[in-house]
Amino acid sequence: MRFKRFLGAVVASVAAAAAISSAAPAASAAASYCTYSLTDRSGVCFSSAEKLQAHSAASADINLAAFYNWINYNQPGGYLIVTGPHACTPPYDDEGFYFNFEELNSYNFYVPPGTAGPTLNNTISSVSTYVTPKCDVKFWENENFTGDSSVWIDRCTHLATCTAENWYDRASSFKLS
Repeated sequence: MRFKRFLGAVVASVAAAAAISSAAPAASAAASYCTYSLTDRSGVCFSSAEKLQAHSAASADINLAAFYNWINYNQPGGYLIVTGPHACTPPYDDEGFYFNFEELNSYNFYVPPGTAGPTLNNTISSVSTYVTPKCDVKFWENENFTGDSSVWIDRCTHLATCTAENWYDRASSFKLS
């Protein structure tokens, strides 16, 4: 009888550990923690979320949005903070910031040895916006703001479920307004 209870406890523990490990990615050297300035079109990547946050806090730019490679703003999967010279514009107009994720590799991006660079084209799983008035983000399926586009999104923990259309790992360009 004790052996059955022990075996049941072991099976339950293994199942719980498997559920936890599948819910969040493990932190690794492959995760990228990057910031990109729309002010000077440059970026830098770090080996940890803490280093990224410290750099971002010291910047003169304003944090506009964070794009995560995992659902629920899960930082161990890597993410990018996009910054700019001013807050987003209140109306959804042409005064906002436009950007292609694919362009990240062609701009001046400092990636220290042993740190992964940004990989965001078709990999965004959740998004969070900053500042007052709040920025909202709109995604496009293709580069240069072509193809299907999303509704305006403020915060979304899982891009497959927070809008009528699935935007999980689908965005190639975006606008902040």
